[in-house]
Amino acid sequence: MIDFIIKPGDCRVNTNQLYLTRGIINTLSLNAIYEDEETGNVPDFSAVVSWELAFTKDLRSPPSFLASTSNITNNENLIDISIDINTEETKEYLNRRTNAVAYGTLKGFDINSEVCQIFVFDVVFLNVGYTTEEVTSIIPEGLTYTRAEVNAMLADIGAAVPHASELQYGTVQLASISDLAAGTDSEKAVVSSALKVELDRRIGDIVIPDISGKEDVSNKVTNFSIVDDDKFPTIKAVSDFITGITGDIEAVLDELIGGDA
Repeated sequence: MIDFIIKPGDCRVNTNQLYLTRGIINTLSLNAIYEDEETGNVPDFSAVVSWELAFTKDLRSPPSFLASTSNITNNENLIDISIDINTEETKEYLNRRTNAVAYGTLKGFDINSEVCQIFVFDVVFLNVGYTTEEVTSIIPEGLTYTRAEVNAMLADIGAAVPHASELQYGTVQLASISDLAAGTDSEKAVVSSALKVELDRRIGDIVIPDISGKEDVSNKVTNFSIVDDDKFPTIKAVSDFITGITGDIEAVLDELIGGDA
């Protein structure tokens, strides 16, 4: 609730600074009181049957409203106002500034639609960010945001994105070293540094032999059924081949010399 301090005989009102934000529905609860306590009772608005509030950028120029509302009620000296200042005029006036001063004129009309109360006060229009719960259906352009507000909105976006799975894109959480050691999580992603730690732990003292200079098994043959310059025979293949040749020579010699000598 904001004190709406009235000085008798003067339409200028001290509000101790009011702030209205572009892009949200602003609600104001004004507590109308007299500046001089000796005046006695609170202001009497019993003759007022309707209210209007309009904001301009300059009190001295002809009225060119930035925003206005008649959505105003009062209960004795308490005045409740609801207003959306997100108009093309306000957007142009702020022109990507974070804030600007505007001037409000609050009028009370009696049963004959005559002005019976009038108050003038200044406000600050804010062209800044706001929480997602407060935004209207159309987010205005040209707003400025603090770092904390940006971080909060990014956090809201992240919370709304689903977890990634085999069937959909989404966010993932990185697996820790203990997750890798347990080997039971099916949702977290594994980064190379964590994977290396776990592989090093599992390999431990296992020595991988040096296989440099070893011949591929596909290049070896175990017999001489096909002779070419591409493959290498095994020791046993050579031994079997030589043994076969030696046996053939002994048989030939035996026949030439007429049997055993």
